[in-house]
Amino acid sequence: MYADLSKGQCPSDNVEPRSATTVGSFNLLTNVTSSGKIFACPSDGRRTAKASFQPGDALTGSNLSYSYGGAGLKWQENPDTIIACDNDSNHRDGGNVLYADGRVEFLSSEKIRQLRWKQKPYPENQAQPTDLPPATTSMEGRSPVQELTALDVKGGFREYRLGMKKDEVRGDLTKQDSFTEDTEEYAVKGFDHALGAFQIDKIELEFDRRLAILKEVSVWVKGKQNVEGVLEAFKVAYGEPEKGGLGSDVYSWRGIDLELRYSVDVMFDKTATATWTSKKVDKLITDDRTRRAREGASDAAKGL
Repeated sequence: MYADLSKGQCPSDNVEPRSATTVGSFNLLTNVTSSGKIFACPSDGRRTAKASFQPGDALTGSNLSYSYGGAGLKWQENPDTIIACDNDSNHRDGGNVLYADGRVEFLSSEKIRQLRWKQKPYPENQAQPTDLPPATTSMEGRSPVQELTALDVKGGFREYRLGMKKDEVRGDLTKQDSFTEDTEEYAVKGFDHALGAFQIDKIELEFDRRLAILKEVSVWVKGKQNVEGVLEAFKVAYGEPEKGGLGSDVYSWRGIDLELRYSVDVMFDKTATATWTSKKVDKLITDDRTRRAREGASDAAKGL
């Protein structure tokens, strides 16, 4: 079970529960199941069950029949907390509700409409289950202006998702020399260098030192064939990129939250670096630094 591998936490694709999304959170379950069929209700004629379910082959709103409210919650901590439920349109007379202790009940449609997610640590900002396509459903039941892109759903590179806690990273990490007052970098050791038919050379992770969250993922690629092959793989996964750059060819993919930049050395075209960043994570870090600066200024003012 996911919670057993995540210190009891329910899936959340964002460190800020109110910014978590239904599709992104369910896509974290690739480490506990390989079947996408369980995410589509057999009675939901608007969704198509997905046979395969694995990293790089993610769910979208068209494959998901359920609303979710588990971000920020711990599994079995409060047994009567609602984790997920059927969308209103799945059944005519009601729907199934999943509680935090694993039990499932079939309730009337009216009862489901009355439910509120018992969120922590934001119980005052409770949200109703919605019948919006899951790709646009957030923890507050709001519908973003744009659909989540494949880049947003993926959330990073392989298991390294922007915003994840440093202690959640599995495997060996080697400290790099490029530490600053606010950040620290690590190289991943013993990773799988194969990316399909191509090879990647290095993976580096940059964490915010005070919040201990992943703020940037960088992947190095060497060799002309690998550089070109990885670029084509990104195009297949995320569509055609924007192109620019001075001194290097820079290909960019932008989602609602995530951005991927692939920089190719134009002088030698045998090296490239792919870098993933998140606007939400950057804002979280900026807000934390601003808060600390204000607190420091307030303390200093007391001594004037």
